[in-house]
Amino acid sequence: IELAIECYLQAMAISREQIDPFNEVSLLVNLGIAYCRVDKILTAINYYQLALEKARQISDKNAEGGCLANLAFAYISQYNLPKAARFANLALKIFTDIESPVVSLFAVVKKRSKLEANQNRGRRWNDLHIQGIFVPTRLARTTAS
Repeated sequence: IELAIECYLQAMAISREQIDPFNEVSLLVNLGIAYCRVDKILTAINYYQLALEKARQISDKNAEGGCLANLAFAYISQYNLPKAARFANLALKIFTDIESPVVSLFAVVKKRSKLEANQNRGRRWNDLHIQGIFVPTRLARTTAS
């Protein structure tokens, strides 16, 4: 993961030189996911926030929804459920507005989260919730094809 982070940071410098904001959003999100995987959640949240700002600047609703969903997962991993719910609902609204196929996947994850929360009262949440499944790079490739 550390090597991936180093590569993403190098690619970020190139992306900024070439003024490629779409690639920059993808790299910021991927950095966030990488930091989540090494349990540096606050750093990941910072990268997701930067990606969200950039996605909004370039009016990329698909990426904006992905950034919001990743923020929700990051806050779930910190047990900050009010913030997680706020970001999850914002992501769901965007995915619904743009008629993204991610809406149905998001609904399944949300339903499963509620079920697990009820079954696991007082216990730790399953790590499934912090996998960062809403990656704008994957979504962008799907919609660009």
